[in-house]
Amino acid sequence: MTVTTYYADAGTLGDPALFEKLYREQPQYRRKKIDGFRFMKDRVLSIGAGALLQRVLDIHDVREREPVFGPYGKPSIGEIHFNLSHSGERVMCTVSDAEVGCDVEMVTDIDLEIARRYFFGTEYRSIIDSGDGDARKDTFFRLWTLKESFMKATGLGFQIPLDSFCVSLDDTVTVEQHVDDREYFLREFRVESGYRYACCSLDPDIDEHMIPISLV
Repeated sequence: MTVTTYYADAGTLGDPALFEKLYREQPQYRRKKIDGFRFMKDRVLSIGAGALLQRVLDIHDVREREPVFGPYGKPSIGEIHFNLSHSGERVMCTVSDAEVGCDVEMVTDIDLEIARRYFFGTEYRSIIDSGDGDARKDTFFRLWTLKESFMKATGLGFQIPLDSFCVSLDDTVTVEQHVDDREYFLREFRVESGYRYACCSLDPDIDEHMIPISLV
């Protein structure tokens, strides 16, 4: 099964009627997650991610909707491995029959001290050497999305220190890591200005394009 990534605009989901409609469509575990957010903007993004997952499972003809959770909380459904992410007004979902992770980030102003303190040394240097302020912001979020997608693909998430592995932005994006002895493959996507997307999988067969999905 090709590693496939989908994305959607969640910007309109704050409409109360639409929010309620999508909320009713969610399985119980997802409703509980949505209800756990204090602020409406976070609930909107969470329901957007849940709605996107339901559409993706329909596309792949997966009837089961209740996930099984790994030891660190990473879910899978049947034979399908999936991962969700959201930021700004965007949600994304990557699916495969192998372990996957994904991340989307809205490109905003950054504090380079975060990268200096927490990123691998050569990653920080690549940010500094990338150019002016806008170029540095873009490089920061390229690295952030790639690093987070890798951490999520391992199933360990932020149990892994950010400076314990290194993402290289050479012609072929790679990760040097000692978390486990498996080989991980990375892909980044740029479909619009203002956002960076990335995914990671144990399967090298990663579709180079993301697929847009309408949630309304």
